[in-house]
Amino acid sequence: MRIRRKSSLFRAASLVVLFLLGLGLFLYGKNLVFARGVSQGIVPGAQLRFDHLTVEDGLPSATVLSVMQDRDGFMWFATEGGVARYDGISFKIFQHIPGKNSISANNSFAIIQSRDGLIWIGTDTGGLNVYDPRTGVFSVYQHDPNDPYSLIDNNVWALMEDQEGNIWVGTRAGISRFDPDSGLFHNYPYDPDNPRGPAAAVVWRIYQDRAGTIWVATRNGLQRYNPASDDFTTFAHDPADPTSISESNVWAMLEDSRGNFWVGTRGGGLNLMDREKGTFIAYRANPSDPHGLSSDNIWNVFEDSAGRLWVLTETGGLHLFSPETGTFTRYQHNPTDPFSLSHNDVFWMTEDRSGALWITSRYGGVNILAPMLQRFGVYRVIPNEPLSLSASNVFGILAEPDGIVWVGTFGGGLHRIDRKARDIQVFQKDSNDPLSLAHNNVFSIHRDSHGRLWVTTSGGGLNLWDPLLNGFRHYPTDDPNDQTGIPTKYLTALEDAENGRLWVGTLGFGLLLFDPQREQVVTMYQHDPQDPTSLSEDTIYEIERDSRGQLWIATARGGLDVFDPQTETFTHYRHNPDDPNSILSNTVHDVYIDEEQQIVWAATAAGLSRLDIRTGTWRNYTVEDGLPTSMIMGIERGESGELWVSTGRGLSRFLVETETFMNFDSDYGLPGDQFNIASTYRAPSGELFFGGPNGLVYFYPDSLTPNPYKPPVVFTGFELFNKPVEVGSAILSQPIEYTEKITLSHDQSVFTIHFAALSYQISTHNQYQYKLEGFDKDWSPPTSHHQATYTNIPPGTYTFLVRAANHDGVWNPEPARLEIEILPPWWATWWFRTLSILLASGMLVGGIQWRYHTMRKRNIELEQRVRARTAELREAQKELEDANAHLQIQLDEITALQQKVREQAIRDPLTGLHNRRYLDEFLPGAFSRAQRENACIAFVLIDLDHFKRINDTYGHAAGDAALVHAATLFRESIRSGDLACRYGGEEFLLVLFGVCEEEAMQRAEALRQALEALDFRYNDQRIQLTASIGVSIYPVHGQDHDTLLKQADDVLYEAKESGRNRVLMASLSA
Repeated sequence: MRIRRKSSLFRAASLVVLFLLGLGLFLYGKNLVFARGVSQGIVPGAQLRFDHLTVEDGLPSATVLSVMQDRDGFMWFATEGGVARYDGISFKIFQHIPGKNSISANNSFAIIQSRDGLIWIGTDTGGLNVYDPRTGVFSVYQHDPNDPYSLIDNNVWALMEDQEGNIWVGTRAGISRFDPDSGLFHNYPYDPDNPRGPAAAVVWRIYQDRAGTIWVATRNGLQRYNPASDDFTTFAHDPADPTSISESNVWAMLEDSRGNFWVGTRGGGLNLMDREKGTFIAYRANPSDPHGLSSDNIWNVFEDSAGRLWVLTETGGLHLFSPETGTFTRYQHNPTDPFSLSHNDVFWMTEDRSGALWITSRYGGVNILAPMLQRFGVYRVIPNEPLSLSASNVFGILAEPDGIVWVGTFGGGLHRIDRKARDIQVFQKDSNDPLSLAHNNVFSIHRDSHGRLWVTTSGGGLNLWDPLLNGFRHYPTDDPNDQTGIPTKYLTALEDAENGRLWVGTLGFGLLLFDPQREQVVTMYQHDPQDPTSLSEDTIYEIERDSRGQLWIATARGGLDVFDPQTETFTHYRHNPDDPNSILSNTVHDVYIDEEQQIVWAATAAGLSRLDIRTGTWRNYTVEDGLPTSMIMGIERGESGELWVSTGRGLSRFLVETETFMNFDSDYGLPGDQFNIASTYRAPSGELFFGGPNGLVYFYPDSLTPNPYKPPVVFTGFELFNKPVEVGSAILSQPIEYTEKITLSHDQSVFTIHFAALSYQISTHNQYQYKLEGFDKDWSPPTSHHQATYTNIPPGTYTFLVRAANHDGVWNPEPARLEIEILPPWWATWWFRTLSILLASGMLVGGIQWRYHTMRKRNIELEQRVRARTAELREAQKELEDANAHLQIQLDEITALQQKVREQAIRDPLTGLHNRRYLDEFLPGAFSRAQRENACIAFVLIDLDHFKRINDTYGHAAGDAALVHAATLFRESIRSGDLACRYGGEEFLLVLFGVCEEEAMQRAEALRQALEALDFRYNDQRIQLTASIGVSIYPVHGQDHDTLLKQADDVLYEAKESGRNRVLMASLSA
């Protein structure tokens, strides 16, 4: 069956429409300034991939009416449910909270940031809000009927800061202009009897062009503000004047970079205005024109930094408008395509500093059009799309010099894509048509040296396209007496042979040499166990022919074979686990020959292998070398000598000279991470194609330049003991992003700093490095984690630094800085030490002076009492030393008392082990250290068996003694860096740092045996102690202590259920 997706009649009608539209543009061309060249980047007609932010991601509402990026790099959204600030990781929501400083109403319509950094928010019913991001405080301006200089109305729908710094406010009762210097509003109320005032009560938008002219959009026309007369000129639709605006209900205004002034209307489409003449040219919706505007209801018009003009409509989605041709490219919601626009009602648009476009919807949240997600083109199944495949599972690929791309799918047949004409033909099996494709599972496509098109299928054999028959010839035929000699209909690879013949790979039947002229197999090569020079394995995935005519054959289980047609012998390259100089695996999916470098590359199931033909040596690359997975599916050469490798987890670009990989997965715009065996092709133009179960990926390697945007990094949160510190507290007096220094007391020993790189293109792959200067010796390894936790930092002053890189590894060298001061305890402060020294010194000096004067007086009185007085002086000196020693004793007692109180708080009074309170303090530091050192942590949860029986039989005193003996054993079994604590009742927990699964099981078993062998006696009676033990390992069984403890507790319970006195390890599937 051959199916055409577009008819010639349809194309002819489209050409007529384009001709008429072009004629109209020619007649009115003097009103339109054309750009030079075509905007680079997004190509009109190309399928775009949109990312989405929804309520499920944290948006307070799916109705988003405005978006902007502030000077720090945060994205702000005005929604029906409040204002949201986004950092690429999470949202901070601003909603009305009665009785607290907050936004005055949740239903927000407009948001801007003025030149002084303040954020202005227009709300419906709540007036005008001003948020100061440096203090986190809201101010509110509302209408006061007794104050003529107050806001004209509390329903604010439009905001604009003019070139003089005034804030213009559009409301449901007219216009207000706010003077920041005086703090007063100048109002323009709607008066139906005043033709020079606002044309309507409701003002939709306010805009200022580059000349400084202010324009106002109302439902009764477009208005131009006249500053000299302080009034307005209105441009409304006049049915008798074809040059008037097409509809009076105006919503959008834009002066583009070429100086053209565009006006969007609700009901009249798009208008181009000649501002000198006051005339308009309209672009109206035409349902029969696929290249026209799809809806006359326009919400917004936006120009991006590349000069592309976008039109946002109420029901027709997003349009890319080409003023040169007068045509529109539509991007609409497709319920079967998760990467399409979220909703066809799109309302507002902006561009961030990295070039990503943000499109909001009244019903579909936020759409993000990131240029970095458009680097890969995709053909796949998208119903109602003109270039949709009939099945997405792509194996066969052939890209021809004339731009035709042939695509073979499993289940959908063969496709011929004419990319220039945007046309697709599908060839499928038709039981009623003997000339149709023999099977819909197409494995490979090949055009031979004579120009014939061959197709191998899985179940339909070899197919040859015959243009004279306008159909396919089949080999083998369905005739029971078929003479072709092809032993199977399950064929794989094709390659040219001498004299116009073909090499054919099969699934399980070896290698075939097929002669198309005789329509017969000339020779069949299969594995012979008795012949070491025969084919190593009969299932062939790929065949490549070198310049000497040798065949390099990728086999399913026999490694890589080299076939010499002259000698008809095979040389084998097989994996040898005892020889590192061998191919990585006997399962070879694809092979690529670099004749210039005399290198053969093999895609194997265990990694990428390189054979140096001159030396016969192998060099292998696996996950340890940077590959995302060791399952390699295909190989193609790029434009600059690099290799492109398809894998089971995306694509990898391999720079051969530096031996480094750069990996791309579905987060980078690929339709999926999995690719198919040997499903690759390099077009004559250098374009690369890779097929997988989710579609066909195509791209030009040289166009995948790294994203140059260097993301700023900001602080987004601060926690103490895993609890957020509120803004306005003693520790955090202002928002963390504007905080330069944080001061902590010595006992605030566990703190976490949150941060974010404000780069929103593929933000999940942003990388961070951080260090605490004065504590860390070097930067942390690059990580995607956006927080850092520190514990038990000594008193002192430190600087926390964090820097970020975007998804392509481009680092911003300028880090964010936060000074952290940790105060010493009062007895370790400089003033206390100084005071103590001064006090002791004063007592010493005072005593000496007093004794000196006394001794002098008595020496004058009696010479004979010198020795006695000298003795008194010595006695006084001793008293002084005793007093100083007594003072030191008091200081030591104070220190010991504090340590005793501390110990009582964190230790179990019965066993002397640490308690759960100390466990909560200990674990964050242990996790932080494990992340920095990439280490394991073992959680060993111990429960004494039949402990209630001990209490009931021997009394609670015996039970307490048993706990003490067990605790002593546990304490003596751990290292200095580990932790033993009483977890509760007869349960104990050991936290063993740097201990992974095998060692953890060994130590837990040794502990169980030691407890069982313990000679515990009470009142001369020996009491047998045993325990059930559950073990879990970080990060194997969990990333946080709650999960890990639950995993250990679950297997401990399982140990008790299965007989007690045993050790069980948590399973990966738990």
